[in-house]
Amino acid sequence: MRKIWMVIRSTMCALALACGSDHENGPDSDMLAGTRWRLTAWSVSALNATGYAITADFGEADMSGRVGVNTYGGPYTVTNAGGFSVGTLHATAMSGSDDAMRAESLYLDLLRQARRYLMTSTTLTLRNAANQDLLIFQVR
Repeated sequence: MRKIWMVIRSTMCALALACGSDHENGPDSDMLAGTRWRLTAWSVSALNATGYAITADFGEADMSGRVGVNTYGGPYTVTNAGGFSVGTLHATAMSGSDDAMRAESLYLDLLRQARRYLMTSTTLTLRNAANQDLLIFQVR
């Protein structure tokens, strides 16, 4: 019986090592890469988040999208434990209505505050360091 247990244990250990990932950001980064989202809610503001066609598209290490009037982009990082952060973001500089510009500024500010993410097959939620929801997206 002890011999059977050792064989099972050795097999489980070998399988666990084979399932690992050598991607520098860990296995979670592969889950976010290649996904496309549209913003449906945010934690602050009386502005309706769905009224500005804000999107987030994730590549292997960069994200981009539309943010009201302009387009934006920049690097992002995720960790195995659900950590999330963005690097320096850039955006085009077109002008729009006061509400659209306020929505854009709000979105980019909340995006910079994001430190965690939670993703299901249809929803992406970005949260701050206190694990409070900041931005909620639906798959597009």
